[in-house]
Amino acid sequence: WNGRTNDNEGPMNVRWIRYADVVLMAAEAAYMAGDKPKALTYINQIRKRARMSGNTGYPEDLTDISFEDIVHERRLELAMEGWRFFDLVRWRLAKKYISGITLAALGEGYVVDFEEGKHEFFPIPYNEIQLSKGALVQYKGWQ
Repeated sequence: WNGRTNDNEGPMNVRWIRYADVVLMAAEAAYMAGDKPKALTYINQIRKRARMSGNTGYPEDLTDISFEDIVHERRLELAMEGWRFFDLVRWRLAKKYISGITLAALGEGYVVDFEEGKHEFFPIPYNEIQLSKGALVQYKGWQ
């Protein structure tokens, strides 16, 4: 750090990952692999740390676990960190949660609907397609 740049402008490529995110990924992986006891242990580890004060109104430990519990804990723990969209796409729940949303900033009556087969991918910039000399092709939904 040289004092002249901020975190976004410096020459260092810093990786940021939260331990809680790693634990939540482990819980999800364990659950999907059929190891519910291990998934429950991971989720309770997160819940215990997050609810240390005892004043949250939620029980500290779960006694059973479902996929919905994992979805809920990721939503709470990683709120406002930019992961929700990618989680919903990965779980194939995006259409359920990202449809019929009115975006006032884009004008009155502008409604967003998640389109399966399109919005799971970001469009490849036109300039990148041109520079690739045919090696890259735009995703079907963005053509």
